[in-house]
Order: sequence, then C-alpha cells, then structure tokens
Amino acid sequence: MDAADIDMQVLSLGSPGVEQLDAPDAVTLARETNNYLAEAIRRHPGRIAGLAAI
Repeated sequence: MDAADIDMQVLSLGSPGVEQLDAPDAVTLARETNNYLAEAIRRHPGRIAGLAAI
C-alpha cells in the first residue's frame, strides 16, 4: 500500500456472498468473516476499514 501511495483499504466479502447458503450456514460464515475482518481492523485501524457481511 505504501509503495502505491494508498492510505486506506476497504475490505468486504465478495460475490457470491452468504446469501447462497442455507440460513444456519450463512449465519456461521457471516459471523466468521466479520470476526476475521474486525481483527484485521483492530490490528491496523488507520489502514483498513470494512463492510460487514449480513
């Protein structure tokens, strides 16, 4: 990011997302994805932002 002069990166779960799964599996995957994203943001709060999977 520094070499490309990028200050902030926004991450999200791509398509297809959790909507393709059965409800219990979708909830599990969304939770795991959001937790992983939250941890990345905690580690690099000024560099990473995210859009939650719902």
